[in-house]
Amino acid sequence: MLNHLNSSVIYVSPADGGDYIHASGSVPRAGDLPFMRPVQDVETALRHIRALRRAGQHHPITVCLDGDLYLDRPITIGPDVGELVFTSYPNTRARLIGGRRLTGFAPDRFNGRDCFSLFLPEVKSGSWRFTDLYVNGRRARPARYPESGTFTAVTTEFPTDVGLFHGSGWFVARKEDLAPVTDVKNAIVSFYHYWIDEHTPVADYDEATGRVTLLYRSNFQITAEYDKDLTSDLHYYLENVPEGLLSPGDWYLDVPNGMLYYVPADADMTPENVEVFAPATDALIRVAGTADQPAGDVRFESLDLLCTRGDYASRHVDADGTVRLTASDDQSVACARGAVDLIYARSCTFDHCRIFDVGLHAVSVGVGCSDIRVENCLIHDTGAGGVRIFGGDARSPEHDRTHHCLIRGNRILRGGRRYAAGCGVLICNSAWNEVSDNEIAHLDYTGVSVGWSWGYNPSSTHHNLIRRNHIHHIGQGLLSDMGAIYTLGLQRGTVIEDNVIHDVSSNHYGGWGIYTDEGSSYILIRRNIVYATKCDCFHQHYGSYNTVRENLFAEPGAAAARITRPEQYPAVIFEHNTVLTHGRPIYDVQPFTFAAHDNVVFDTERPCRMTEEMTLTQWQAAYGLDENTVERDPRLDVRAVAAARVAALRIVSEDEFD
Repeated sequence: MLNHLNSSVIYVSPADGGDYIHASGSVPRAGDLPFMRPVQDVETALRHIRALRRAGQHHPITVCLDGDLYLDRPITIGPDVGELVFTSYPNTRARLIGGRRLTGFAPDRFNGRDCFSLFLPEVKSGSWRFTDLYVNGRRARPARYPESGTFTAVTTEFPTDVGLFHGSGWFVARKEDLAPVTDVKNAIVSFYHYWIDEHTPVADYDEATGRVTLLYRSNFQITAEYDKDLTSDLHYYLENVPEGLLSPGDWYLDVPNGMLYYVPADADMTPENVEVFAPATDALIRVAGTADQPAGDVRFESLDLLCTRGDYASRHVDADGTVRLTASDDQSVACARGAVDLIYARSCTFDHCRIFDVGLHAVSVGVGCSDIRVENCLIHDTGAGGVRIFGGDARSPEHDRTHHCLIRGNRILRGGRRYAAGCGVLICNSAWNEVSDNEIAHLDYTGVSVGWSWGYNPSSTHHNLIRRNHIHHIGQGLLSDMGAIYTLGLQRGTVIEDNVIHDVSSNHYGGWGIYTDEGSSYILIRRNIVYATKCDCFHQHYGSYNTVRENLFAEPGAAAARITRPEQYPAVIFEHNTVLTHGRPIYDVQPFTFAAHDNVVFDTERPCRMTEEMTLTQWQAAYGLDENTVERDPRLDVRAVAAARVAALRIVSEDEFD
């Protein structure tokens, strides 16, 4: 046992380790002496550590991991352990894999396509079902029908406007659309509308009527026809249908027969060299304490974390206690957890970890957490978002509040692979956090979202710092009502500064650079560079007392700055900004809610229009706004200025993970 050996380091090696009785874990490789060998898994290491803690030994312990460690449940760290570091053996990168590696594929032909196939008896018997598959380090695409584009519906349960949150439990498909599909009942229906995407298994399909019954009701209303003022029309597709197994990288799980089919993504793949993982758990690491006894003082470094389940339905509890499951959350996949899951945790760090091919968020920081650090990590190809921070709201007890988290120096790329509404960083009901020096890119929704209190209600979100991030290729034309940086509610002390934002696009409306949504107030927005947005560079729905200062706004698709809803409060002070447009107005605002002065404005295609109706001189004369604002070519290359700032950011290099 460990009591008379070197117990400051415990080695874990699945290939070379032993169990709790026969292995001390005090050496990296098996030796000639009894007990002198690593332990076989992390659970055994934690069992040794708990024994040491009970014996009064509370010194720091390092747990060194070797090779591939397969998990069918999360590694759980509670209040009974602490002062731990989890890392890889020297000069290696251990992998924590939340599922199984699938082997034994055979060449096959399915639907006229060459593919690999594998019989899985657990799937046939009903004891295992997975809806995600990861092949050679990338998420494989479920067989999709139609292969591209979407279908529309004949009608839905509520075809006319009954309110946003009146979801549907069924729709009627055009029978000719689904006639070729032989297995509708084992399919997943996916559709996008407003600012969310919804996904649900099919509960039933009536071929005679074309009625598709959803296992989970849609969260928002869907109709057969689009009305921009009232409803969002249904554009849907099916996943996991045999007729969709068409393109390289596609996969299909024939549940009744227990057969998995995969079309090789490239010609070099063989059944022998392909690495295929199917998930078995929804989380890899769980640090979980209680309100009275938090867990923590744990560090994870230089580890690869991958392969978790993406099955998810949103859980709603009505006023009478009734629990409803719907096909999406209200926004941002906000209630889903992560591959790393923290609750009532303190002083936890993730450094130089790579988190990828996970079903939902990469890291979820829940209620009662503080001093959590995610630094120098590479987070990519997540089913939903990157880092989710969700604490107690303004009515919650102090021990439920989440605060002082640091998200710094990371690359958060290609999120939303399954749930498009995932954000790069999502901060809800949390204060005193810093998000800095990150690259956040290639997401279908918002880059950094901060808030979760609509309107002017009391909020526990305040004093957050969003600084020096490079946020680009956001939205990608899929969802609406989104921005590279998005805020909600009263946020006294929050600062958004020195960020570089570009290439923001939406489906319908709302491809905005910085978006202060409902009730956003008391926020300082300064020295940001925002360019190449489908809509406005800065957009405020409604809010009060926000300051927009010393920013460079360029190349908006609509106005450079817009305020949607006029209110009785002063909305925005717009000062010392440089604005460059190409045939677009500087403002789309109601003047009496807006204060502006000392700006530089210029239009490269026409005499500058402050609004579509007014020149600068007319604007100043009519409203007394923009005192000391001048129309002048600043003679700067926006992209060169942005590139110079990005080059100065302290973002981890992907080469460090090779």
